[in-house]
Amino acid sequence: GSTFKKNGYHSLLTRSSDKKVSLVQRSQIAYQLKADLLVSIHVNSTLSYTENAWGIETFFFEGHDLLPRRGKTGFLFINCAKDMNILKALCTRTKSIMNKSKTLAQAIQKSIINTLNNKNIKTKSRGIKKETFRVFVQTEVPAALVEVGFLTNPKEATRLAKSGYRKLIAQGIYDGICAYLKDNQ
Repeated sequence: GSTFKKNGYHSLLTRSSDKKVSLVQRSQIAYQLKADLLVSIHVNSTLSYTENAWGIETFFFEGHDLLPRRGKTGFLFINCAKDMNILKALCTRTKSIMNKSKTLAQAIQKSIINTLNNKNIKTKSRGIKKETFRVFVQTEVPAALVEVGFLTNPKEATRLAKSGYRKLIAQGIYDGICAYLKDNQ
């Protein structure tokens, strides 16, 4: 937060303690604060405790993932008021926001990997991926979700337990956001 402030940006954490903030609440906070972008930071896991699943990946949303493919027909079933809010958000989403979300995800992913590589820390880039996470569907600004490693991978869990490693991840995310903002203001 203070690094963003020093460089003329205002940032807000949705929480600074171990309390639950739902995906819907995160989107609502971004909306209420008239945020310019939303970055959600997570730690990944798998069902099995394994060394095979590891690395960093960043997700973004493209609304057309929920629509029928070209030349196909489809139906969208609305079950409740919550689904109506999702539909409203999808209808107001612009292609520009979706493109910016992808650009934001690319900038963050590249920056984290470069930050770790520059410190000779071996990591695996799992790339950027399209996903329909609820936090994206109800967010009306460019958004990315970063998975910074797997807690179910012993090596990554050990790394993530170290504050120095977490600071490098945070620096990578910060630098990625700054690179995105530099090119998208």
